Amino acid sequence: MQGNSSGRKRLIMANTVRIEVCIDDPSFASASAAAGADRIEMCSALDLGGLTATANTIERSIHSGIPVTAMTRLRPGDFILDPEDISRMRDEIASHIAAGAEGIVLGALKASGEIDTEALSWLLDACNGTPVTFHRAFDHCSDRILGLEQIIDAGCQRLLTSGGAPSALEGVEEVARIVEAADGRIEVMAGGGVRPGCGAELVRRSGVQWLHLSARGPASAADVSRQRGSKPVPLGSLDPGSDAPRMVTDPQQIRQLAIELGRE
Repeated sequence: MQGNSSGRKRLIMANTVRIEVCIDDPSFASASAAAGADRIEMCSALDLGGLTATANTIERSIHSGIPVTAMTRLRPGDFILDPEDISRMRDEIASHIAAGAEGIVLGALKASGEIDTEALSWLLDACNGTPVTFHRAFDHCSDRILGLEQIIDAGCQRLLTSGGAPSALEGVEEVARIVEAADGRIEVMAGGGVRPGCGAELVRRSGVQWLHLSARGPASAADVSRQRGSKPVPLGSLDPGSDAPRMVTDPQQIRQLAIELGRE
């Protein structure tokens, strides 16, 4: 009987749990799809948490054959938007949709930690019915259940969260509370530190049907060309330096997660 129960759980997981992979290089889109990704989130500067994608990278990612969503985020740091920010983001959203993005990824908060419903309304208006993911700005909400209701009322179809914790596994109880409160009205994705080895546990304990990960690892030495014989010159305060490993999408991590979820 226990074996049959395990088999049913495996079948349910394989039929319902999907994988979204965020990338900042469109050359990895097709490999991610082949490894088991169901959707791509295209952005730039993953080292900064993901910033606005370009229309060109969106167009190139679409060749993967799976849906591509586009990040619209002007800068790292807070998620507070002024009128000029909103105007710029509306232009970027229009550009992303014209480039073929299936969905838009965005977020807006007040300084108090509440959802900025006015800014969100203006941004969703620019999306013109294109599905919207409210990104992990949600994890900074002062009241996540209230924030959830505001996001749903605004018209967002998707929500990415780690439950306010550094990783989704650490915040799994809060993620589960959010899934329960959402009650199917919005697609809740668990994101933040998701990797092979914790995916099945996240699904089992939270009830999410989507897992979101970057699936990155250091590029192999054969793929990295380094300048030798001169002192590295930093290009900015956040520049990791020329000796830092280049992080790239690792399709094997996606494949391992898909296997863990019972999809292969």
